[in-house]
Amino acid sequence: MPSQKLWRRFLLTVLVLFLLPTAVRPLAGQESTGLQLDFPALGGADKGGHEGSFMGSLGGANALGGAMSSRPPITLSASFQMEEGTRNGKVEVCADISEGWHAYAISQPQIKDGEQGAAPKATEIELRTDPPGLAKILLSGFKPDVAPKVSPPVEPFTVNIEEHHGKVVWIASFELADGVDPKELQLFVDLEGQVCSDPEFQGANAGCQLFPVSTLQAKFHGEYPRETGWVTLKSSHIKWRAIVAPTVVAPGDKVTVVFDAFPREGYHVYDLAKTDPDLVGVNKPTLIVFNESLGPVPNPIVEGQLISHPSKLPNAPEVRYFEKGVRWRYTFTVPSGMKKGERRITGLLGFQTCTENGCDRPDALEFETLITIGDKSNKEPQYFSLSPSSYQLVAEKAESKNITSEKVAFSFMLAFLGGIVLNFMPCVLPVIGLKVMSFVQQAGQKRGQILALNLWYTLGIVTVFWGFAAAAISLRLVYGETLAWGNQFSNPAFTIPLASVVFIFGLSLLGVWEIPLPGFVGNGKTGELAAKEGASGAFFKGVLATLLATPCTGPFFATAIGFAVAAPPVTALIAFTLMGLGMATPYLVLGFFPSLVNALPRPGNWMVTFKQVTGFILMATVVWFFTFLDESYVGSLLWLLLSLSIGCWMIGDMGYSATIRRKAMTWMSAGAMNVAVVLLVFFGAWGWFFPSYELEWQPFSRDKIQAEVASGKAVMVDFTADWCQTCKMNERLVLNTKLIKDAVEERGVVTLKADKTSSISSEAIDSLLQELGNVDKGIPFLAIYPAGGGKPILMKGQIYQQSVLSALEQASAAPATEAVKPTTDETAMNSP
Repeated sequence: MPSQKLWRRFLLTVLVLFLLPTAVRPLAGQESTGLQLDFPALGGADKGGHEGSFMGSLGGANALGGAMSSRPPITLSASFQMEEGTRNGKVEVCADISEGWHAYAISQPQIKDGEQGAAPKATEIELRTDPPGLAKILLSGFKPDVAPKVSPPVEPFTVNIEEHHGKVVWIASFELADGVDPKELQLFVDLEGQVCSDPEFQGANAGCQLFPVSTLQAKFHGEYPRETGWVTLKSSHIKWRAIVAPTVVAPGDKVTVVFDAFPREGYHVYDLAKTDPDLVGVNKPTLIVFNESLGPVPNPIVEGQLISHPSKLPNAPEVRYFEKGVRWRYTFTVPSGMKKGERRITGLLGFQTCTENGCDRPDALEFETLITIGDKSNKEPQYFSLSPSSYQLVAEKAESKNITSEKVAFSFMLAFLGGIVLNFMPCVLPVIGLKVMSFVQQAGQKRGQILALNLWYTLGIVTVFWGFAAAAISLRLVYGETLAWGNQFSNPAFTIPLASVVFIFGLSLLGVWEIPLPGFVGNGKTGELAAKEGASGAFFKGVLATLLATPCTGPFFATAIGFAVAAPPVTALIAFTLMGLGMATPYLVLGFFPSLVNALPRPGNWMVTFKQVTGFILMATVVWFFTFLDESYVGSLLWLLLSLSIGCWMIGDMGYSATIRRKAMTWMSAGAMNVAVVLLVFFGAWGWFFPSYELEWQPFSRDKIQAEVASGKAVMVDFTADWCQTCKMNERLVLNTKLIKDAVEERGVVTLKADKTSSISSEAIDSLLQELGNVDKGIPFLAIYPAGGGKPILMKGQIYQQSVLSALEQASAAPATEAVKPTTDETAMNSP
């Protein structure tokens, strides 16, 4: 009997082998919305010409197993737990990725606006509750439990590829609002991303797909014990924790950050180093790199028994490691000027664990926490959040932050070359024109005079760079911040004065007035008396050229700035000085070799045209300032420029032969006028004399009027626009005053603003104006609707406080006898 069963199995196997290709192959040519397969013939060649076998064919079938299975490329789920005894919790988004597929990481690099290239879509995950605001994400959001696989760019992408295979869990910590029961919490996860097949995947559905769901409801999975802070990565044999204390610290006090490491029995972790020597793939040192901290990073104190012995590798340094655990302790002093509020401490930790016979692969953690800068320090410790990272990334960060003598020398060279390049940036073009004219004027002067003037110009340049060096050093030591090159142009307190200076220089070059600096290029007697450039003029041109250059960066310069703002104080000062000297180099060369100046064209009528063209270039520079100036300051700056134009015209019109008294009076008048304009438009000096009591204006709508009137409230509608100066005068002198505001609040009047500034909203407003009898739709116009209904009280043009008060009193006391009806009665329109 056993032999009969054996024969039956054998015959059944032969039958399957014979029928399998016949049964499967026809599917390849059929139209189908499902799966299409094409197996190679048994023992023959497949379509690609490769010799196959039965086992090879089965291997091909297995390779297509992902396609043959009904399992989707990715399965997503979400859950959350609460930490025992606290309001803190963790939400987990689990992605189960099928074999042959991958999903892109949250940290997948993207292409920034304005850059060229392509990048895969990064996974995006956000947390929300229903109703909103019941849970707040802590730190920087979701982190994966395993680091993504990082690979170089492949077409069509131009950035590194970061992807997950198999299973990944994205975890985020959150804080639950007081009084919320986690069992009743409606916690949702919104996510976007794509899952793509691997290159070797051959299924019919190969390619990329969006995540199958965009929203997951996280299920409550109970509580977990309070955090002990220890983290162990799956691929290593060591546990880590990082602690910060205190959690609230006052400026000037100290903050301690410690990193604890405990290898498993038989394993060791290597000593801390500044960089990875990258000798071989083993004996990787421990690297700790702070990305955001509380200022300069101090040298750590090491607590642990260090073991060292010569390396078995030729020409390698001695091996230094810890077996029984180690603690690295950093003590930061919080800068005295650091702003109060939350402060992040983040960074990367790289390590490798080994035994006497082998090593784990190098691994890494990203650490992150929040502390509070407050009035008084507490004594509470706090664990860092630790998540997987890449040792290669840590090594690159450590290398970039490590300052060696070679790197310093190289950065100094870049700083000098970057300064030279600044002369060719478009930001400096307007001042270069001024300098070219001064070179022409210098022709024929003595060598010593030419050199002295160019040294003054150099001093102007270097002085500004010294100012930036002082700012960078102060920001780091006092405030714990880093200077951002060019960011001052986002500050109106810097942009508006600089635009004003450039504007008045342009007026001078266009002949409106003469700048009273010796040697500044101009017309008239001042220019004749100072036909040659003076020391103060040369110095000021150097200052202006450097200030205008700050929004520009060129080759070498960006790298040099990045090094300088993070370097120690003395190194930073030298780097900034070299930038200034680099920018001044062309002018110093002309100073030392004056024969080059003599090669320029001789002074003549061409200089007048060149000067005027330069003046228009300066005016174009002022227009450029408006392109990035905050919109709320545009009108104020325009008023200031008009005032400066009038002031410069007054000074230029008085003539060189004017008496000293007249000159003094003209300068004082022009100065007083401009000071008054600055006080009025930038500092609200108008309010010193006419205090504003802004009413609580609401956007206008017909429905709002009807609803409020029907509820028994009077409604005042102000028809206005930003371009209507009479409207603004009415608002300043009448409507937004204490008497009107008191009357409005006392009577419960609803105030609406019908703003015609936008052409879109203007159509609906014009329609109502015509219904109210305002045929020409002119503004200012005021309509006060009585409480409960009735004809509105209308006022057109300039209004008076007493008229508005009477109208408010009348409208608030009006009986609800008839519905609100528009009026065309001219008497009603022009009287309260």
